[in-house]
Amino acid sequence: MKRIFTLLLTSISVFASSQTIFKGDFNNGIIADANIANTWRRYAPDNPVPNDHRWKLDSVVRRQGKYSLRIEVRPGDTTNDRSDRAEIAGMYDSAGNRIIVNDKTPVEYFAFSIRLNPRWKPPSKNGIDTSYMVYHGVFLQLRKLGIHVDSTQPAFSMQATDHIYISQSTGDVYDPVRTQHALSDSSLRKGKWIDFVVKFMHSINDKGSLMIWRRNEGKTKFKMVFSITNINTLFYQTVDGSRVPVNHEWHTGYYRSIQLQDSTGVTNILRLDGYTLATTSEAAQSNAFGSVVPLPYDDTTNKTMQNVFAKVAEKDMLLTRSDFYESNLVISTKNNNTIFKIEVYDMNRRIILQKNTNSKNVYINKSELEYKPGIYFIKAQTDRNVLASKIIL
Repeated sequence: MKRIFTLLLTSISVFASSQTIFKGDFNNGIIADANIANTWRRYAPDNPVPNDHRWKLDSVVRRQGKYSLRIEVRPGDTTNDRSDRAEIAGMYDSAGNRIIVNDKTPVEYFAFSIRLNPRWKPPSKNGIDTSYMVYHGVFLQLRKLGIHVDSTQPAFSMQATDHIYISQSTGDVYDPVRTQHALSDSSLRKGKWIDFVVKFMHSINDKGSLMIWRRNEGKTKFKMVFSITNINTLFYQTVDGSRVPVNHEWHTGYYRSIQLQDSTGVTNILRLDGYTLATTSEAAQSNAFGSVVPLPYDDTTNKTMQNVFAKVAEKDMLLTRSDFYESNLVISTKNNNTIFKIEVYDMNRRIILQKNTNSKNVYINKSELEYKPGIYFIKAQTDRNVLASKIIL
């Protein structure tokens, strides 16, 4: 019996092909030649032997379509004496063009599904050369092209070890800023499919953003599990004081800390499906999952809310900050007016908090907002006018 989980389908239209940059769901195989559109073009490491255990099509355990990609990485699957690796790379679009990511890339929605083996164990840390490598288990990464710097990690990676998390290494390619972020839901859900949608606004000038939504098997709606703004998402080179863009490309599979070939070494098995790059959420979801649902806090809703509040917001804008203990939002006005009423809306235009006040500084405990990461809008009635502001938690 085919193990495919189903979703409550919405009524969706056929989304324009121009909105879909890449669709690599493995229905045309793992690696295809230049005559087949929307395909991955190479293995990493290159030229696997026939029947290599690292890459296999699976027609039984799949999320959608005809096949998923089964990845298996064993101790000894080593490429450089530092990591074990089974990846595919080299995206090509429907016109046969190689897909390159840089600061000219439009908004990208990356939709895909992952399923970790029911007996999944995190890679052992016993074989790591800590002078060179950090502990890792990457299943999706955005890598720079054309510049070889041994110490540079991927610009972006999603990782699965004992939990799911993301890492970034961005900025000057010779002096990058490295960060690691937890997801609000970082559970592995072994033996179950997880759908992800990742949205990028790429930038090398601190104007980028990253949002991630997750949906566990059996659920219909997505939840936003990570959001960050005003960041670099890519590498650049500094030349005569100016930032020069660097090209990047996507890899997927599993790239992990090297395992010793003894009793401590772990074999990791995972399945991937539905890979789609698109310029809209609808096109990405439709191709990757066969259905479309709204993404909480996405910009389409954001713009709707901004239009609603544009009618009441004036130049005397609201100011919001956290108190010393980071437990309260402190709301005041630029001109120090008295605030009589506060309303807080979520991105679905639902009022989640109302307060009658009589103060120039209004405190809202974050627990009153259920302290869920996301974008909120605040509307305030002062002794002079009605003001509005947006906050990101």
